[in-house]
Amino acid sequence: MDTRLTWNVNDTRFKWAQKFALLPKRSSESNQRIWFKNAWYGYRWIDGPAGEPPLKDERWMTEEEYVWYQLTSE
Repeated sequence: MDTRLTWNVNDTRFKWAQKFALLPKRSSESNQRIWFKNAWYGYRWIDGPAGEPPLKDERWMTEEEYVWYQLTSE
């Protein structure tokens, strides 16, 4: 019997919205600082094993990175 804990991803797709980064954020693609400009914010929920709370996976991207991400993703 496998006793490892597993995490289930409800929806593998991120929900994206364009937001203004008032506080400094780091880009998930290039680790570039995003601050005082419009950027793309995405999130998804990941369910944990029984009894564990779900995790929120968040990402920030610049305009150029978001366009490249959308063009290259399936």
